Amino acid sequence: MKKIVFLILTLSLLLSCKTNDVKKIELEYASGIENIKHNLQREKIDLFEAYIEAKKYLSGLNEGTDAFIKCKAYIDEIISQIDKKATDLFKEKKYEDSLKYSLSLKTLNANPSIPLRDVYLEYSKKLDMSSDIFTRNSIKEDMANLGLLKNEEVFNFLKYYKDQKSSGFFFYYFDKYKKLYPSLITEFPQLNNYYDELKAFSNFNIEELMKSVVTVILNKGMNIKDGMGYFDKAIGSGFFIDDDGYILTNHHVIADHVDPKYKGYTAVYVTTRDDPDTEIPAQVIGYDKVFDIALLKIAKKNHKHLVLGRSDDMKVGDKIYTIGNPIGIKYTVTSGIISNKEIDFFQLGRAFQIDAAVNPGNSGGPVIDEKGQVIGIVFAGVPQYQGINFAIPFQWVIKTIPALYKGGEVKRSWIGAGIYNQKDRPEFYYVLPSGEASKAGIKVGDILQKIDGVEVKTVEDAQGELSWRQFPQLIEIEKENNGKKETAIVRLEERPYLPVAEAFEKDSQGKLITLVYGISLEYYDNNILFKKYKVDKVYKRMLGSMVEIGEGDPIIVYDLKYIEKDKMILFTVRFKKKDVGFLDRIITIPAYVEINTIL
Repeated sequence: MKKIVFLILTLSLLLSCKTNDVKKIELEYASGIENIKHNLQREKIDLFEAYIEAKKYLSGLNEGTDAFIKCKAYIDEIISQIDKKATDLFKEKKYEDSLKYSLSLKTLNANPSIPLRDVYLEYSKKLDMSSDIFTRNSIKEDMANLGLLKNEEVFNFLKYYKDQKSSGFFFYYFDKYKKLYPSLITEFPQLNNYYDELKAFSNFNIEELMKSVVTVILNKGMNIKDGMGYFDKAIGSGFFIDDDGYILTNHHVIADHVDPKYKGYTAVYVTTRDDPDTEIPAQVIGYDKVFDIALLKIAKKNHKHLVLGRSDDMKVGDKIYTIGNPIGIKYTVTSGIISNKEIDFFQLGRAFQIDAAVNPGNSGGPVIDEKGQVIGIVFAGVPQYQGINFAIPFQWVIKTIPALYKGGEVKRSWIGAGIYNQKDRPEFYYVLPSGEASKAGIKVGDILQKIDGVEVKTVEDAQGELSWRQFPQLIEIEKENNGKKETAIVRLEERPYLPVAEAFEKDSQGKLITLVYGISLEYYDNNILFKKYKVDKVYKRMLGSMVEIGEGDPIIVYDLKYIEKDKMILFTVRFKKKDVGFLDRIITIPAYVEINTIL
């Protein structure tokens, strides 16, 4: 009996201590604001995440209450901390990092202590001594788009493209900035003359253009096959993009050289048209697996480079030329047309289909228009079919070049959502659990209208506007749902190389089928061996719309798996055939993991 009494007293004491601990925790973290502060102090979240969480907490409070007033004051405090961070980074001469905070303040309609123009100018000055003209021009373009340049600075920006004979870029920026800067033409009427000069100018001279094209060699040393030794070399093409020895080629040409999993010997060399027998050592500066491009550097300056053009202006049927080294036959020129501009080949944007002859060795070579300007890069062909080859449109390459100059693998931003083209309105059809879009309150069915005030009409518009921005950073998304317009402040974070692979780690089977195949499902039965769903919606032009599954149909999912080594997804499903209603059909639908509907 004494033992029982002792046990009861001990248990009561333990429960009493536990209850006191719980009360202490409740007192310490009872307020959502205190919890956010706690996580911020311990660097579990950054200032941008703290802002998002505080705004979300504020939305659940009654206006005028003490909790509401306290939360609003804390949000103002976070904005002050963002401003302080921008200022501190500026003083430390970390101008690129300072820009992330300064631009976030602009998104929040808050005036930074260091004017945004000053941050941009100091960042640009820091780059003036480097050979990276592409990042400098990217900075000037950002400033011009934000209305931060003076007329003279816009004029000098346009004159650069005039001097480079890059008519595509000059025409585009001329038309854009004469509207944004109304007195520009009045102050600098010579711009009209530049326009007329470039209209009449052509740089098309194949013999001269070939001097800017190179052979890229990946030397993998001596290897043995079937008991015989051989020199293992891969050959591709490339071309100079500036006077300082920088060259563009395909990532897959030099992939083993930058792949940490590859343990063998590799070295990259380049040979030029004027000295084809000398293999010049090349350094891989940066590479991008998404668009299959790489930036090389050789110790040879003042080499003639190609004029870079705008692929956006190209139309189906336009004449094009390629220069490369098919099967090792150096400096071969082929011609053809752009056959298709809507090829879903990449995770971002679309590829060109061309009918100019392309073979192994052409990879990385330029696609040139009739004015002699680069409008694409050859990257793939279909060997068993003639005239079906593919090129990377230069609109995506030019956005990526500044990131290549930074070195290493290119990194991009995302918000963790899926969008598809619904007429002229990009619609969110998927939101990643715990992703930045989800945290910002974006929902399936929301129509994306603007990103930081810039109108977007297609998935490609949205990806082009968002994916190349620096992260972390806050942006404003304007959206509409059932006629109601709303804005959401969203934090950008680093985009994984394969976003769908990350989704497979975080989301349920039904949602993953929606993301990859565009089939929205309503779950209604869980069997030990398989799951039953009813099809709620089939998104047009997505993979699921190509099979005989319709809205309202019951389906049975046998399997959904991601095969990492092949970058493939296999979806095995059972459904009734439309033409023979009493027969069930079981099919496996393959999908490539690099889908292009991710934002």
